[in-house]
Amino acid sequence: MANAAANLIADGSTPQDFLTYFGRCFIRAAGPFKYETLIKRCGRFFCDFLSGIDSVHLHMKYRYPKMDHPFIYVLEEDADGVVIHYRTSRIGLYPYLYGLLDQVAIDFYGIRLAAGTFSQNSYDNIEMGYQYRIRINFDNRDYMACKAIEHGAMALERKANFLASTTAKVYQEPLPQLSSSILLQLFPFSLIFRSDLKIIAVGCQLRLMFSRRMLIGQILPDVARLRRPRLNLTWDNLVTLQRVACELEMRLASNTEEYPLSKVCKTVPADEPNHDQPRRLLLRGEMRHMKDWQAIMYLCNPLIDNMEDMHEIGLSIGDLSLHGHSRELVMTAQQHNSSLEDLYERAEERAKELHNTHDLLDEWKRRGDELLYSMIPESIAKSLRRGKEPVDTCEAFECITASFVEMTNIDDIMIKNALEAVSCMNAVFSGLDKVIDQHNNVYKVETIGKVYMVVGGAPTKNHTHVKDVCMVALGFRDLLNDLSANSGMPVEIRIAW
Repeated sequence: MANAAANLIADGSTPQDFLTYFGRCFIRAAGPFKYETLIKRCGRFFCDFLSGIDSVHLHMKYRYPKMDHPFIYVLEEDADGVVIHYRTSRIGLYPYLYGLLDQVAIDFYGIRLAAGTFSQNSYDNIEMGYQYRIRINFDNRDYMACKAIEHGAMALERKANFLASTTAKVYQEPLPQLSSSILLQLFPFSLIFRSDLKIIAVGCQLRLMFSRRMLIGQILPDVARLRRPRLNLTWDNLVTLQRVACELEMRLASNTEEYPLSKVCKTVPADEPNHDQPRRLLLRGEMRHMKDWQAIMYLCNPLIDNMEDMHEIGLSIGDLSLHGHSRELVMTAQQHNSSLEDLYERAEERAKELHNTHDLLDEWKRRGDELLYSMIPESIAKSLRRGKEPVDTCEAFECITASFVEMTNIDDIMIKNALEAVSCMNAVFSGLDKVIDQHNNVYKVETIGKVYMVVGGAPTKNHTHVKDVCMVALGFRDLLNDLSANSGMPVEIRIAW
């Protein structure tokens, strides 16, 4: 589209200029859809927005599951701007991103991105998509000053607490340092690993789940993969993910090999095949670079949709920490699942009723159409349905062929046996209707007593109406011969034009 616009307008603008313009237009058009409220809640400064934009994409992903959104997080920040990491599955769209960010900066933060701020340093990977390291220059002094004030306030608070404790009449004992074992109990699914990605400590629940295959000493990429953001599991990448929600997928063994408690919880019936399907434990949390430890601690909780998933991986409600929201989410999801199942069953029953009613309606409509078309031509009936006046459906025909079929001996049959006469007329006229159905250019006008009238060349004009009516008459003759031979009905007819 950008290439076509550049070629069509031909005012010197490049396709990249139009992509930037498209990005600005998207932000301007997002206001009526309440996206501006979501953007304003990302932070007080533009740098906060850049750090939280991935959370906006995650929020929109639940509303639009098929959305293939990019991934953005801040690598470096200073008074003159930031350096961001930008990953996308589509190449060449960083001018569009510039238009988006510049319009957000203008509309919501009152700043303007400097010209020529995007320096591209891209590398592509089939699985990871196209990735860019981009420098964005803008006035970031207020954010850095606020950050410095926060750090200074924290330092002053620590100093004030120390002075208060030393000058008080009763000396306040400092709290003992928190041991790593207690920390790993508070975060039972956490991981601690060093710069070589070797795991040096795990939470108590992970230790139970991997009791037969010790996690400690393992290399992190051998037992897990970074599911979100889609980056390679390297130390440099993980250090930069300080304010980004990360999802780590732990590869468990098949069925109950790893977790001994699941052997008690899960029993496979004898008649059910026990397929060794690999299991997955999805963890979501944040990476914390513990400089004193020279390690990264992954503080996380498991992402579990319902009770069935817990049963599959061998967990129970008691295994989830109280301070997280995992318990509430699982219980809420279970209640919602029950309600949704009930609503789904009702919707299915209602859908079946509607389907049956629709089929019945179609059947009665078909019967009504057949009855209507037996009384008036189909083309005239459709014209009347479209709202055409009855007088306007009248039409003059210069040349047509009409044929009359008369049952000549029906009076004699009726004198002998009235019921036999009625049965005979029904069989003959029904057979004549079947013959007419085989010839599209011949129309049955009506039956008057013992006379059956057909016409060719009307209501659809054609030049073969004489031949068509003759073919129908021959079909009538063959039909009457078959009826006389098979049923023994002494039927005699006379055909006239």
